[in-house]
Amino acid sequence: MPQTRFLDAVADRLGHPALWGGVVTRAVVAVVSITSAGVLLAASVAPSVSLAAAAVDTVDRQVLSFPPMPEAIGVPRERSVVLARDGSVLAVLHDVENRKLVALAAVPEHVQQAVIATEDAGFLRHRGVDWRAIVRAAVGNFKAGEVTSGASTITQQLVKAAVLRDSSRTVGRKLREAVYATELERRLTKRQILEEYLNLAYFGHGIYGIGTAAEYYFDRRVRDLTVAQGALLAGMLRAPLVNDPIGNPKAARQRRNIVLRQMTVAGFLSQGERRRLARQPLGLQLSEVLPDGNSFFVAYVRHLLKQDPALGPSERARDLTVLRGGLRIHTTLDPRLQRIADRSIRRVLRGPRGPQAALTALDPRSGEILAIAGGPKPYGRGKGHTEVTPAVRGLGSSGRQAGSAFKAFQVVAALEDGISPTYSFAAGARYKTRSRACRDDGRQYTPGNYADAAQGRLDMAAATAKSSNTYFTRLVDVTGPDKLADAANRMGIPADFSEGGGPFCSHVLGTKEVFGLDMAAGYGTLANSGVHCRPFAIAEVSDRQGRTIVRNGGRCERVVERGVADRATRLLRGPIEFGTAAGTAPIGRPAAGKTGTTNNYGDAWFVGYVPQLVA
Repeated sequence: MPQTRFLDAVADRLGHPALWGGVVTRAVVAVVSITSAGVLLAASVAPSVSLAAAAVDTVDRQVLSFPPMPEAIGVPRERSVVLARDGSVLAVLHDVENRKLVALAAVPEHVQQAVIATEDAGFLRHRGVDWRAIVRAAVGNFKAGEVTSGASTITQQLVKAAVLRDSSRTVGRKLREAVYATELERRLTKRQILEEYLNLAYFGHGIYGIGTAAEYYFDRRVRDLTVAQGALLAGMLRAPLVNDPIGNPKAARQRRNIVLRQMTVAGFLSQGERRRLARQPLGLQLSEVLPDGNSFFVAYVRHLLKQDPALGPSERARDLTVLRGGLRIHTTLDPRLQRIADRSIRRVLRGPRGPQAALTALDPRSGEILAIAGGPKPYGRGKGHTEVTPAVRGLGSSGRQAGSAFKAFQVVAALEDGISPTYSFAAGARYKTRSRACRDDGRQYTPGNYADAAQGRLDMAAATAKSSNTYFTRLVDVTGPDKLADAANRMGIPADFSEGGGPFCSHVLGTKEVFGLDMAAGYGTLANSGVHCRPFAIAEVSDRQGRTIVRNGGRCERVVERGVADRATRLLRGPIEFGTAAGTAPIGRPAAGKTGTTNNYGDAWFVGYVPQLVA
């Protein structure tokens, strides 16, 4: 029996799941472990067929103690990508391993050849364990008196990284690795093994996988790698830190040229081609740093994904799916509007130590969130940054009081209650409510206007334009706060107005804490003539196979009669055209909106809209 056939026969027995379970003898350990160099050498060169038969019989009788290899070797972690509505990349999300999976068909043949030539020249011949290489390593180790070299095949390296996840140099680990490698060769084709290996491999600088390495070091797709570039990356596999082309370019070039020589020995390159390529510089072209999601919008998207049970049973599991699952997350963000929103804040508020602003914009016709901005303090951790914004739920804030911007919902409640826009009232400096629903701590609620100013007799249009507190307190006194709360909830404000025994008449002046997105959604219902579209930031999420696992959008319903909504919009044009926002809000076309402030200007709001946009 030829030596390699004998050793393959042993490997076949070792790799057969039905034969695992006992303790292998020292002789068998020696056959499959390069650390038992002397005995291995003797076994590999022994001419005795009976010795071969006895060794195989020993494996049959005294089987291995470790369990069978798992049915699945595990899917490599892959980064997820967050995309804007135009397909541009907003963020690349990953944990420790930044990896982009690629199919072997996308890897040029010369890159595959470079890897095989330097990592496992017998890859296409062996069955998972290269006995010839083991003999060579055994001789070297025997002469040195210690383990100075190994003989792991690509298949064994894949087993070590994907199945065992153990880099110890023990006999037991090497034995198990060899057995599993033999079994893996039964399950997968050579191409499948090489694809898994190339996607799993580490290339330094937090870069995993040949596709990511091509992108990082050469700013190109893996299919566009040249022979020299492929040889450089192949040369990094064994020692990515030692052969780092950024930190140690001399060593990296020497290693690349070794790979080119190995490709020539393997018949993949001619001598002339090798000499020409060896003279070339490394030619690095490092890619721009990919966006890491350091923005309020991406932070909100991650918050939403953590709440979606389609991605896992718990928030932690869902977050890991985002960081490792190779998802493509298509969002609704409009990059142009996002830039405008960011500039608008910086133009008004200059420094991070002063007042902070938040802006949320959406399309009222669909509910798509088009921009989320905050500042001037930028998003992030550390001094001078913040991860908190009242623009949306889930980013650290409990919301802010909306002040008089909340009066828009009382306009709708009053119109729905049959109160005419011509309803007039002498809006004095203060108003003492009369209904029992407006009692506050046993006393009637008695708010006043700004600066305690009497405003004379006002109808609904004038009161809306001037933002009369006493007029609107009179309206809620007539309709009751329950109708205000109901209108606000229907239109898109998800707040619980029953907290503390409410609703209260004070809610008409915006004492309830809300978020920017809530207010945009509520006003958006008026912009859309009474049809409320539930806001959403994530349009679709697909997994690494391209299957859609999350899809949003199209959740619209009529919540306010069209006539009521359109009359409310006509009334809300007043603040922009001749009221509290007349000096700053005109945009050269008809628009509606409302200002709002709280005591001592702790919060200042403006919510405005046209049919296509609300912010």
